[in-house]
Amino acid sequence: MTPLQTAPTRPARLPVTDTTLARIRDIVGPAGIIDNAEEIEPFCRSWRDGWQGRVPMVVRPANVDEVAAVVRVCADTGTPIVPQGGNTGLTGASQPHDDMSEIILSTSRLTAVRDLDLAGDTITVDAGVVLAEIQ
Repeated sequence: MTPLQTAPTRPARLPVTDTTLARIRDIVGPAGIIDNAEEIEPFCRSWRDGWQGRVPMVVRPANVDEVAAVVRVCADTGTPIVPQGGNTGLTGASQPHDDMSEIILSTSRLTAVRDLDLAGDTITVDAGVVLAEIQ
C-alpha cells in the first residue's frame, strides 16, 4: 500500500445483542463466561503492535458439545467468532475489532489429554492444551 492509499473500510456491524449473549451464557454457564471488561482486556490486546479490540464476552466452553452449541447460536444470529488458543500469536489474526460486534471463543478450558502413544511418539489433546504442559 502506498502512502496515498487507505485501507478499505469494512461495513459497520452492530454490537452483539443481549439476547445472543444470554443464549451463550445459558450454554456454557458462569464458569464459561468472562464478561468483566478488566478481565476481557488481555484477550483483546495484541502482543506485537498494541492493537486493542473490544468484545462483550469471552466464551470458554468446557467441551466439544458446548463449542458446537455456541457456534450454532452465533451462526443463527450472525455473530462473528474470534477463536483464540493461547493468545500468543503475533499476526493479529486472533484479535477482535473494537466495535463489540464479535465474541471471543477461547479454548482455554479444553485441556484433556485424549491419547498418549509412546510407541508412535504421538499425543492427542484438546485444543486448549498448552505445549509447556505437555512437555
